Amino acid sequence: MKNLFLLTAVVLLLASCGGDNQPTSTINPDGIFVAQHDYQLSADIDPTTMSQLLSENFGYDALSFPTEEFYSITSQGELDLFNQQLPVNEQISLPDLDSHSYFLTRSPACPNWFELAGVQPVNQAAGEFTMTVNEFTLTGVACPAVIEKIYSVCMAEKF
Repeated sequence: MKNLFLLTAVVLLLASCGGDNQPTSTINPDGIFVAQHDYQLSADIDPTTMSQLLSENFGYDALSFPTEEFYSITSQGELDLFNQQLPVNEQISLPDLDSHSYFLTRSPACPNWFELAGVQPVNQAAGEFTMTVNEFTLTGVACPAVIEKIYSVCMAEKF
């Protein structure tokens, strides 16, 4: 009986200490953590200002455009090159390119999504950073039958 009590106390102690250090979703509290992904970026940004914006969905007309996993857009010229790959009705605009840089990360298919976890300097003097995103999913979700390419969009202020 004493051993059973001791075992129960140890289990309760471990449960109260946490033990599950997986990230939690800020978008949907029911999200289940899947994985963490790192992307290397090179830009003259203040990493403390990085924030996640709404996702950009590209519909059926844009399915043939290149499917890079990550795009860094820091100037109007880079945005123009990106938009040249898209049908006119799918082209995007990004405000304040003089003062902000944008980072588009190819999101996983429904029902999964990405959330910005953080940005760590690799060599800040050279403008090299690692952007980390967490991938989450939901169970029992009906996804649209429409084929889309979805990119999570993050933005940071330039130095």
